[in-house]
Amino acid sequence: MAVPKEESPFIYGMHDRGGEHLMLVDGKAKGWVLVTEEVRANPGDMGGSNYTDLADKGFGLIVRLNHAYGSDGTIPLSSKYQDFASGWLILSANHPARISGLSATR
Repeated sequence: MAVPKEESPFIYGMHDRGGEHLMLVDGKAKGWVLVTEEVRANPGDMGGSNYTDLADKGFGLIVRLNHAYGSDGTIPLSSKYQDFASGWLILSANHPARISGLSATR
C-alpha cells in the first residue's frame, strides 16, 4: 500500500532539522522529522515554516505547535487558548504552502 506523502513506513526519526542526511539510504528517506513551531497567541502573526523540502524527499513529518519556549511556556495561559488556536487556523488557511504535505490529524 502506498504511504501518503507526509508519512513514513518507518518508526524512527529525529527531532529538528539538520541531520536528515543520516536517514537517507540510496537517496531515499527512511524516517520521520519532528519540527517545532512557535505559534504564540497572536492570530495576526502569519509566521510559519515550509516543510515541502522534507516531504518531497519522502520524510514523514510531525510538527509540534508550541505557544513559546522557555519561561513563556509551551502552552498559553487558559485565557489565551482561543487566540492560540485561531493563530494556527489563520496561518494554515492563508499559507497552505507553509504546511504543504501535512495533515492536521490522522
